[in-house]
Amino acid sequence: MEILEGLTPEQREAVTHGAGPLLVLAGVGTGKTTVIARRIAYLIAQGFVKRPSQLLVFTFSNQAAEEMLDRAFEWIRYAALDAWVATYHSVCERILRENAPLAGLPPDFKILDEWSQRVFLLDHLTELPLHKLRPQALRRPLSFLTPVLAFISRAKDEAIPPEEYRRWWETHDGSLTPDERELHRELCAIYEAYQELLLREGMVDFGDLILRTVDLFQRHPGLLSEYHERFPYVLADEFQDTSRAELRLVTLLAGHGNVTVVGDDDQAIYGFRGVPWDNLLAFLRAFPQSKVVVLTQNFRSTQKILDCAMRLIRQNAYRLEALSIRGEIPQAITKELHSAFGEGSPPLHRHFPTVSEEAEYVAQKIKELHSQGVPYREIAVLYRNRYRPEPYLRALSEAGIPWVLVGGYRAGLFDQEEIKLILSFLRALADPRDDQSLYHLLGSPIYRLNGEELAELTALSQRTHRPLRALLAEAVEKGELSAEGLATAKRALEDLQACEELARSSPTGQVLYHFLVERTGYLSRLAQEISPRSRRALEHIAAFFEEVIRRFEEVARYDRVPWFVRYVEELRELGWNPMVGEAEPGVDAVQVMTFHQAKGREFEAVFLTGLVEDFFPGRRQRPTFSLPQDLVLEDLPPDVAHLEEQRRLFYVGMTRAKRYLFLLSSDDYRLPGEEPRRRPAKISRFVVEALGEEALGPRAPETPPLFRITRAAKAPEPVLPEKSPGSFQLSFRQVDDWLTCPLKYKYVHVLRVPIRLHPTVILGNAVHQAIQAYHLAKRQGRSLPLSEVIAVFDRAWRSEGFLSAAHEEELHRYGEEALQNFYAFEEAEGSRPTFVEQYFAFEENGVKVIGYWDRVDRRRDGALIIDYKTSEAKVESADRRVQESLQMAIYALAFERTFGERPKELQLRFLTPEVVVGRAEPSDRLLKGAWEAIMEAAEGIRREDFAPKPSYSACRPCAYRTICPAALPV
Repeated sequence: MEILEGLTPEQREAVTHGAGPLLVLAGVGTGKTTVIARRIAYLIAQGFVKRPSQLLVFTFSNQAAEEMLDRAFEWIRYAALDAWVATYHSVCERILRENAPLAGLPPDFKILDEWSQRVFLLDHLTELPLHKLRPQALRRPLSFLTPVLAFISRAKDEAIPPEEYRRWWETHDGSLTPDERELHRELCAIYEAYQELLLREGMVDFGDLILRTVDLFQRHPGLLSEYHERFPYVLADEFQDTSRAELRLVTLLAGHGNVTVVGDDDQAIYGFRGVPWDNLLAFLRAFPQSKVVVLTQNFRSTQKILDCAMRLIRQNAYRLEALSIRGEIPQAITKELHSAFGEGSPPLHRHFPTVSEEAEYVAQKIKELHSQGVPYREIAVLYRNRYRPEPYLRALSEAGIPWVLVGGYRAGLFDQEEIKLILSFLRALADPRDDQSLYHLLGSPIYRLNGEELAELTALSQRTHRPLRALLAEAVEKGELSAEGLATAKRALEDLQACEELARSSPTGQVLYHFLVERTGYLSRLAQEISPRSRRALEHIAAFFEEVIRRFEEVARYDRVPWFVRYVEELRELGWNPMVGEAEPGVDAVQVMTFHQAKGREFEAVFLTGLVEDFFPGRRQRPTFSLPQDLVLEDLPPDVAHLEEQRRLFYVGMTRAKRYLFLLSSDDYRLPGEEPRRRPAKISRFVVEALGEEALGPRAPETPPLFRITRAAKAPEPVLPEKSPGSFQLSFRQVDDWLTCPLKYKYVHVLRVPIRLHPTVILGNAVHQAIQAYHLAKRQGRSLPLSEVIAVFDRAWRSEGFLSAAHEEELHRYGEEALQNFYAFEEAEGSRPTFVEQYFAFEENGVKVIGYWDRVDRRRDGALIIDYKTSEAKVESADRRVQESLQMAIYALAFERTFGERPKELQLRFLTPEVVVGRAEPSDRLLKGAWEAIMEAAEGIRREDFAPKPSYSACRPCAYRTICPAALPV
């Protein structure tokens, strides 16, 4: 059987396991992803499930889900794409949206991430029942909210809802000290109030996604039985990294017993997030009849690296193998890893006087390895996230070595010059007396006010204690500036006044877009400037709109500039600074990352840096507020659990290496200019445990002072990495944008230049969300009343970009009428969709085509693909619109590639606001044209052909025509 070819006996045993619970204990590099992907393929191919959609597979990340689907695709082709493979949060979001009324939620509930939680609770701070904690909350609200939300998140991770916490408090009231009793009473009340606020606003946080789904199934056993029938087999990857709540979720969904979990207790490294160390042990307790398969054949590292890593990890006394040896669990477990690549070279330890010498050694060794044929992208430098990687980055740049900082440490969005400029503009708008922000704005590339004149005005402002803006206006009125300075100052004041007027009644994003595009043309200049710097600046501005402004719109009660400025300051005070500068896949550059970021990765050569007692093991961080011990059910003393997790983290770092492993430490990790250590740092105990005292390296000599001075004076520029060719993915929108105008594609998908939302886009999005909510309910066999459909539409509506209040009112009325007609049409038709917002993907010739079907109905005579449009259409032209639609042709092609059959019919349903239906049968010619369009766009994008193709039909509706140098007049 092809699916089983090339597997080890242990892998084959895991893949071919039939019904019943299975634990696959997968040591590092033993092919766990291969096992899961082949097991998915095996269960489908052997008929254990009737349809691929009956498989539910939990993954730790979206990237892992994609990789798993790609691997399974190799064996069973497009059938794999029909399986439910997603993260715990994605699965729970889908379940809750499908059963929103039962869960007590609106179907379009919003999800708050970690940072939006803080801002949300800060906005509602006065509504919290605070007593003893009130002074702290009022004096330092931001520092108060962080540990409170961490406490609530931990409770949710432990599957402890507020009512259970209250029951505990009520039953333990007499055994607590007065201070403990009051603290727990108040924390419980805050937890309850927070949940009520979320419910009132139609919101959930990430912890709620899991906890509410668990609660839904526990309260509705009939619904749980439906999901047992829907998913007769459940698989879970990286199970050692799951929370108690996620364990409870898997236990509920696997009530039929057909569950496979894959994990490695030696790689449980997320205790700082509240993840318990004993998840795999808890699984064995929940399913005591589980079969255990241990994978021991390592396909990554050489044997000497594995031997040292195993020597280290065996110091942990609470591993499953150790528990088995001591007879504390009935399963016989032996984890002796064997390399498929021979003995290899042993890990090498070196010790240095300072971090600078250590960093130079790293750069020197990397150059040697690269000269021996090791690609830069196959080399990793790992550091602890509480330590700074700058010395290593500097040494790499000095040596001319390209590098990528994974996660962009200290490459925060707010640290970028163009974002500082944007924030200065917004602060100057929010507070006319903010001289520092106005000074920055006037001297920026937007205005470039003469430096001498700006300095004189600033000095005068400081001497007279008058606002800089008032003095600037006075200088313009009296003509006290040079001709150039006068024109610049006048323009700046006019821009600020116009934006102030707009800001009174417009959301922040609209005001900022007006300033950057329509008042100053700053975005246009960046878009037309061909340089890496301008491209990065545009990417950063796009990220600001997408990650900061959009986030604020979702959680803010008042979307106006002053409140936005306060919001940003609050988030920055909390430590939020979105990372930028992630490298594109395939670039040939040294990968610099933290130990945690290296999880799941592998490299030819790995450098572990900062290996001293200060960093390994790091000190345990104790939370401000802790859950009661008898609620958390922790078996290990916290100090023991922390030390063992730190050892596991070190083990994970070691086992990233395939052939070369370097363990590096230094006496002093203070940077030049900082006070040096009084005593040299001690080499980490983990280095000694892994290598033995006899293998520790000698201390390298100090660098001469003159060389250190010369080195400190340099400011090396990072080397840009080269991109390696490879496959890439395209959506219909990308294909259509490139075919319409390659320069438009560049603006949208490469530079990501922000645009103002057009009113028709706002209308279409709100209608789309309402239709999606209706169909999700239909798919579950429920009927969503029209009033709720309209409510979803209203909540999705955004008051932005309309010509006037009357214009907005007219479009809103149009949307309501369209939905009323849609509802009547769908209710009369009575059909039930098979797929709603279903993701698809297929790959050919190195191009992966992705997208979502709005709706697919499986009928007896074949499949019907339906898409909804709010654009106008006449009855006599509707069929032709479908036949000419590249979108529908690509959707039909995707369906044929996915399911091996051509859809029977394609429909566009236009809400005009009456329902007008266009129909077409997908022909060979239609699908051939779709594939040719995809390949034409792919080839053009690969060769970076972004030359404009101006035409009246392309330029008239284009949102970028105001900044495009090739745009035709319309």
